[in-house]
Amino acid sequence: MLDVLVTFNQLLHNLLQIIQEFSIMKKLIATLSIILISSALFAVAPTGPQFSLNAQVDGILFHGFTTETYTSSDDLLVAQSDIEKDASVSGLDLTINDSQLVGSYAIYTTSRVQSKVTFETTPLELKVSNDTYYVPYELTYTSTINDKITFMKDSVGSADQATTRNNNLTKKADVLRTSENSTGLRYAILDLSVKFAGSDNVSFGLPEANGDDFYTGTITAMIHGD
Repeated sequence: MLDVLVTFNQLLHNLLQIIQEFSIMKKLIATLSIILISSALFAVAPTGPQFSLNAQVDGILFHGFTTETYTSSDDLLVAQSDIEKDASVSGLDLTINDSQLVGSYAIYTTSRVQSKVTFETTPLELKVSNDTYYVPYELTYTSTINDKITFMKDSVGSADQATTRNNNLTKKADVLRTSENSTGLRYAILDLSVKFAGSDNVSFGLPEANGDDFYTGTITAMIHGD
């Protein structure tokens, strides 16, 4: 009987010890929870005075024709003041049918406004005595250096036989735009080529032009907010 009583007392002692340990653990968990919640609150809502930092950035937009070679947007940015310098080419052959590379067109923009570019071409023209001769051409382009640019019509005008009648020979077409909803830096370099109806021009009989005389035409790039 005494052994049973001792055993019962021992069990009761162990039970009370377990209850005490469980109570301590609950208090420890509650304390940790309070610490975590307080830390989160302080992280979300810092105390003390605050100083606001603000800045603005000017947009950049430039474009133009060039006979120089650029291979990246960084090259364009460095050379932006040089775009359009020496924007001309001579030595074109009006009597061949092959495409002839004439130079490049470049556009660079960080403006928030979307842009669209239209090319307008006029025929090469030469005045001889009382007659004026016009040589139409097809303008085409390729581009391997660009970002966030959507290309539209890939040619302007057509390679038709020379004429002395200027009947709607000025041509116009939308060639590119900054991609819809695009932001940040958008740029493109277009390699331009022209093509003449060379064989037909030979048959037509273009008058001589040498010395200070040239058949002269233009390509104009017009940029619009889109």
